[in-house]
Order: sequence, then C-alpha cells, then structure tokens
Amino acid sequence: MSWRSVPRALVLLALVALLGGCADAFTIGHGGHGLDTNAGPQPGPDCEPGSGQNHAGHRMDGSEFGGSNLRCSVFNHSELTGTDFGDADLSKASFRETKLAEPDFGGAKLVDVDFEGAELTGPSFAGADLAGADLRQAKITDADWTGATCPDGTTAKTSCDGHLEPAGSQ
Repeated sequence: MSWRSVPRALVLLALVALLGGCADAFTIGHGGHGLDTNAGPQPGPDCEPGSGQNHAGHRMDGSEFGGSNLRCSVFNHSELTGTDFGDADLSKASFRETKLAEPDFGGAKLVDVDFEGAELTGPSFAGADLAGADLRQAKITDADWTGATCPDGTTAKTSCDGHLEPAGSQ
C-alpha cells in the first residue's frame, strides 16, 4: 500500500500524534477538506458531554462536518472559519470560548450544546434544533435563525432574540 492511498484524515491524525497534539502546528480542514468524523465507534444519544471527538484548541478553515455524528464532541478554545456543520448531530457538544466565523449549522441538531463564551459571527442556524442549548454568555452577530428551534423550545420565524435561555433555566 502506497502512502498516497492513505486517507487525508488519517495523515492529519498521524501528524497530530507525532507533534504531541500541538494544534498550532497546522490547520485542519484547510481548503475544504474535512476529517472523517463517521469512522469508528459513534457516541450514542446518552453520551456524556466531552466524551466524543476532541477538536479543542484547533484552527479549522473551511472544514466540512455536514451530516456527521459529532455528539458530545469538544471544540473548546478553537477558531473555526466557514465550517459546515449542516445537518450534523452535535447534541451535547461543547464550543466554550470558541470563535466561529460564518459557520453553517443549517438543519443541525444542537440539542444541549454549550456555547458559553463563544463568539459567533454570521452563523446560520436556519432549521436547526437548539433546544436546551446554552447561548446565554455567547456573543452572536448577524445570525440567521429562520425556522430554528430556539433554546427555550420556541420556533423562530426570523430570530431567537428573547428565547436564548433553555426552558426551565430561569
């Protein structure tokens, strides 16, 4: 087997292992290439937050996670630009203190996601389910909320403003 036949995701993971997990040494997903997030065992619906894939501290430009199972994954302290999470299952994932520029969460399942201290610029939440998501301390600008289920369980026509606290958290 030639090294050229090895999937790029495996090459990136090998680099991470060789570099001791140093996230500053490279950019994941540069040029629109994503990681194979559906390889290996998948977290079930009852997974514990933080028990999924660990992408903490990474910089990702143009990564494609659309339709992926990212339940309970961790993206804390990362910088994500133009990342596609459309139709992905991110239930119980964590984006604490993460900077997200133009992320596409359209149609994604964001149930009980933790965005504490995150900065989201131009996110699309169109048709996404954010029931129970913690957005209270997140800084969100220019969001598209069309048809999204807000954290308090209401459905947005155009905005989730005033509906960002999960039901029962008051």
